[in-house]
This record gives sequence, C-alpha cells and structure tokens, in this order.
Amino acid sequence: MAPHAAGTLHHIYVITGKLRTGPLNERVDLAAGDFVRFPGDVPHRHVCLSERVVVHMVTTVPQIRQFGPTVTKGVTTAPRENG
Repeated sequence: MAPHAAGTLHHIYVITGKLRTGPLNERVDLAAGDFVRFPGDVPHRHVCLSERVVVHMVTTVPQIRQFGPTVTKGVTTAPRENG
C-alpha cells in the first residue's frame, strides 16, 4: 500500500488466521492472538497466509484541525462545541 500521512500508525490484532504485514523492509508473520504496531507513513503490505484471516485494525493519524476559526468582518471566533 502507498504510505499514509506523516505520523500515521497501524495497530493490528489478529483474531483468527495468519497474516504477513508491516513495512516492506520489516514485514512480520502473525497468528491468532498476535499484535503489531508499525508506521503507516512508509510503504507497507498486508498478505493473508491462511485461507481466511480476521483482524482488528486501528489506524491513528496525527491530529488535524477539521473546523477552522470563523472570521467575520475582522473578528475571529473559535468553533463552538456541540452539546
């Protein structure tokens, strides 16, 4: 896979089956119960080593501002929180 944004991490827990995953130069073989975390901002690959593999994968990315401040007639206000 192509690299993601700088600072991205993949966290993978194998539930069933076998998986080869990780950066292209440091791939590891995992089986049920294994966990790995590696940078997602470098080229990487996931390959099934069994007929079927079930994983729980969480991808974290650096915090990015989704909503910027509102500027109206030279006055800047921070975004309001819902709730």
